[in-house]
Amino acid sequence: LYVIPGSPAGRAGLKRGDCIGYIDGMKLDAGTDISGLFDKPKVTFAVIYPEQREVTIEKGSFLNTPVVHHSIINPVDGGTKTGYLFYNRFAAGENDRFFNELKNVFMAFRSAGIKSLILDLRYNGGGELQAARQLCSLIVPPQRLGDILMYQERAESYGNPAAFEKSGFVNDEQVRGANAGIRNLYVIVRGNTASASELLIHCLK
Repeated sequence: LYVIPGSPAGRAGLKRGDCIGYIDGMKLDAGTDISGLFDKPKVTFAVIYPEQREVTIEKGSFLNTPVVHHSIINPVDGGTKTGYLFYNRFAAGENDRFFNELKNVFMAFRSAGIKSLILDLRYNGGGELQAARQLCSLIVPPQRLGDILMYQERAESYGNPAAFEKSGFVNDEQVRGANAGIRNLYVIVRGNTASASELLIHCLK
């Protein structure tokens, strides 16, 4: 489905669309247990489609930044520019490292004057609630930054709306001028778009 750039799989040449038939000679089907493979220092995948080849992947570490790709789409008719953001998971990062990367992207969007954003969450299965608040705060119209984003119903407050925990957008000081003033949001989704991704979509709607 997807190969994270810079990951051991990406470095070994595995690509989106590759169909894997065997791992270390073991045929894969619906009932194959592959849990024992994760402790091996390296494994060999037999790719059977679209071309037959072997890919050996060595165990390793890498920085999995949530911001996979971003760009600015310039219209051919001279109209409003559109931003595109491929966001892979909700994570603020140590010392807000990933949030700062995200803010830099939106500051570039703001400088370019974009008013529409395409947010690609096809491979985003969720993550940290704080990161969802941060991204929502960069997208929401700036005049709404003081508003409540959501209510959380916990076990101790079950069935008692008055006891729900309020959670608001990140305030303007924390966003630091990175809110781009977006008017139109388009979200690309698929079956793996879940959890914090769904929260973002519904709360912003």
